[in-house]
Amino acid sequence: MKFKRMVPFGALGLCVLWLGAIFVPLFYSASFPNPDVERILSGLKGQASAPAEVVPLVERTLAATGPLRRSLQVAYYAEVKKTWRAGGSHITKQRQATYLAWFEKLPHPLLLVITRYERDGAEVSYAIGEGELTSMLQAYALPLFVSGLSLYFVLRRKAPGDSTTE
Repeated sequence: MKFKRMVPFGALGLCVLWLGAIFVPLFYSASFPNPDVERILSGLKGQASAPAEVVPLVERTLAATGPLRRSLQVAYYAEVKKTWRAGGSHITKQRQATYLAWFEKLPHPLLLVITRYERDGAEVSYAIGEGELTSMLQAYALPLFVSGLSLYFVLRRKAPGDSTTE
């Protein structure tokens, strides 16, 4: 019976790690924002010029949505890959910041995804796009639900008439 009692504690521990994997990068990126992404956001607001590599993307976004009124960072993703081929090895870095963004021409907010690709420390490219709200809800709702369920089972008291022993 001890095993049954330990399962919720184990599940709760895994959920804490799961939530940490989601929220620690988000808090880190909010505390120490990427200067390139900040310049892109300023360019979308019309306050400053965006990096030269991304000016056409910013202009297309501004033409379609109008200036950015407000943004709130809701997710961050970073990835580093090293590939080996016959011609040599390459290191590719991808950083993706997702914002809940309000634009002048749009009646409702959308998920603005700004991605920065870097290859071998020299080649830098960007992508600006719209994210899926359902994937964002799944990413946050599932670990929070499982954490709540685990916490419920951890804190649940044995019923007064229950004769099972631990």
